[in-house]
Amino acid sequence: GKAVGPDQPDAATEDLGRSSAITIQENEPPSGTPASTGTMGKLSLPKYEMGEKVATRQAYGDALKALGAARPDVVVTDAEVSNSTMPEVFKFEYPDRFFEMFIAEQQMVAAAVGMSVRGYVPFASTFGAFMSRAYDFIRMAAYSRPSHLVLVGSHAGVSIGEDGPSQMALEDLA
Repeated sequence: GKAVGPDQPDAATEDLGRSSAITIQENEPPSGTPASTGTMGKLSLPKYEMGEKVATRQAYGDALKALGAARPDVVVTDAEVSNSTMPEVFKFEYPDRFFEMFIAEQQMVAAAVGMSVRGYVPFASTFGAFMSRAYDFIRMAAYSRPSHLVLVGSHAGVSIGEDGPSQMALEDLA
């Protein structure tokens, strides 16, 4: 129950088996997957005029669509809020690379980790308040050593409009 003293970190690390004891061998992406072929197109990101007001969530959806055009290894998972978080822009363009996970944020993150380990670049999106449901899965993802994993929690803070307090990521204040 006591904190490690300044002269004890090496002994404590040694007791835990050093970090190299938990290293997991990364596998090459399976042949035939977009990540293994290296087939990438030209990235053409959306452009907005100076002073133009664009919601960050709309810019996120537009950027996902642009990434999808350039990179066939990009996939998107969402927790049934794609019309609010805006990956539906990607979904309409690339329905075969969009995965609706419904209200199961833990499984959304688990699926995204699995896709990453198999050579894809997943973007997992939901409201920030609901991403907290997957904290254990996010923590454990570090042991799977995904090569690329992007987690996006939107609608952060305390004033997100008409969706109300149940949708506010008050945890962001902690």
